[in-house]
Amino acid sequence: MCCYVGKATKIFLCIVAALLVAGLVLGFGLARRTWGSQ
Repeated sequence: MCCYVGKATKIFLCIVAALLVAGLVLGFGLARRTWGSQ
């Protein structure tokens, strides 16, 4: 049970980290595009 919880937590943290990185990349891309157009 403890091992299962640890594995689930690791997977959850990996997903959260991936989402954060994707959000940062998208945010920077949009910001760069808007600044570039101006």
